[in-house]
Amino acid sequence: MPDGVVGPFVNSDFGDTVAILIGVESEKSSYSEIQEYIGILENSIRRIPATSKIDKLGYWSDEIQVTTSSAKLALYNIQLNNIINILKSQNTIKYAGYIESDYSKINLHTTGLFREIDQIKNQQIGETIEGSIIRLKDIATVERKKQDPTKYIRINGKESNTMLLSLQAQSGYNIVDYGKEVDRVITESKKLLPSDLNITIINNQPETVKEAVDDFLREFIIAVVAVIMVIMILLPFRVAMIASFAIPISVGMTFSFLNLFGFELQQVSLAALIVVLGMVVDDAVVVIDNYISKLDAGMKRFDAAWKAASEFSMPMISSALTIIAAFLPLIFLLTGDTGEFIYSLPITIAIATTCSLIVAFFLTPFLAFLFIKKGLKKDEKEEENKKRSFPCLILFKSTLIG
Repeated sequence: MPDGVVGPFVNSDFGDTVAILIGVESEKSSYSEIQEYIGILENSIRRIPATSKIDKLGYWSDEIQVTTSSAKLALYNIQLNNIINILKSQNTIKYAGYIESDYSKINLHTTGLFREIDQIKNQQIGETIEGSIIRLKDIATVERKKQDPTKYIRINGKESNTMLLSLQAQSGYNIVDYGKEVDRVITESKKLLPSDLNITIINNQPETVKEAVDDFLREFIIAVVAVIMVIMILLPFRVAMIASFAIPISVGMTFSFLNLFGFELQQVSLAALIVVLGMVVDDAVVVIDNYISKLDAGMKRFDAAWKAASEFSMPMISSALTIIAAFLPLIFLLTGDTGEFIYSLPITIAIATTCSLIVAFFLTPFLAFLFIKKGLKKDEKEEENKKRSFPCLILFKSTLIG
């Protein structure tokens, strides 16, 4: 490769996909006119900060066709290859040296690029025996025509001139918000375009992502509610309330840390939260159960609160590390597009598990200290005492009535 050329670079970005595919069609406008209209729309979309790449598809570009005959070539004694070589050599840019000063070096290039079709027609390609100049237009027909199409684009089967505008969004931006911005720009640009020009969004990735995230959020909420209901059924009310409170707190902390570390809320991260949802509440249940056991043993509430978490700290930490170690190797073992896609799964699980430990060690004992003031055995003894005193109360009332 020539000096100064850097590369090649291979773009294998997993997120480098089409965000929105827009179809622009018209039955009256030519492809050249549609190209101009798309330029107006493209300039407006480029002002959106989240826009990364814009590609135009389906344009039939012009080409210069030179048509001659063997009879004319023989008449002027000109070879076809000579004409081709003359046109090639003329329509080039060549390096012609440089001008160097004390402060700079300026490269020079000579150009003979054709800018108009008349320049091609008047190109000298030879001389006659008499010395007259033979120009290309003397032996050939030079015309500007559309290239032969290699593909046809149709929207809903309509026979009309159609082009596509492919949009890609930059990483780190919310694709749903990007879709809203593009819709706004299209609505504003329609005021500057002909009424017969139809703009159709063929592929709307922001809408697809929004629907997918909404479905996952709905499933996530259902999973949270199901876990809370099971806890409410199996545990006493106050114990269940404190254990259930650990779920939204842990999930909220996880969302905060994901945002802090630059991870977006998407299908994989939500799926990871659903995977560890049961594990999130386990630590809180263990701490509360140990706290109640301490109260039943006659320990004071404050001592029971801090010992409830400290006694099981090592088993809980070991359990959390085991869970993290089971998923963390995915970061290193999976590479390429698959690794980039699954990257947020082990990270989310690690963050959610760590947050559940923090809640179990600090928040759960504090809430237990505030709202649970006696153990379960004390409640059972009080119930037994009430049952024992109940017949005596009936006998006493009967005696008074009698």
